Amino acid sequence: MRQPKEHKSRTSNEKGFTLIESLFVLSIFLMIITICFQLNFTSHQEFKTRLFLRQFTSDIQYGQQYAISNSTLVFITIDTNGHAYTGSTPAGRVFRKQIPRDIDILPGTMGLKFHFVPSGNISKAGVLYVIHGKKTSRIHFMLGKGRFYINEG
Repeated sequence: MRQPKEHKSRTSNEKGFTLIESLFVLSIFLMIITICFQLNFTSHQEFKTRLFLRQFTSDIQYGQQYAISNSTLVFITIDTNGHAYTGSTPAGRVFRKQIPRDIDILPGTMGLKFHFVPSGNISKAGVLYVIHGKKTSRIHFMLGKGRFYINEG
């Protein structure tokens, strides 16, 4: 004859976690995940800004090289309302690029329109302000062969 199984009574020394302990661990996990997403978002924004500045300066250099190689004027026009900038010649458009919505370009002393002459010289010296988030970068254009540099802020 089989003996009936004995049922263990529940005691306070059973292994496992209580609901409060589980919720506490889950809340810590969620806080860590939230912090990681915030850091990732910030670095993504900075990467987008650096990428835009690199593309913008490359396009300005391309406009200068185009003016030299084709012996023509190249006009650079920044459209803040349409969030775009254009490089064009008297014969037509050379390039048009979009500016990301979270980046603004302000004229500073440079203005939003300038041009390169056939020798590659820029029409005027000055500063453009590129505002991205809480930071402002300055692009300084010097007279001469279209030299410029960026101060990131």
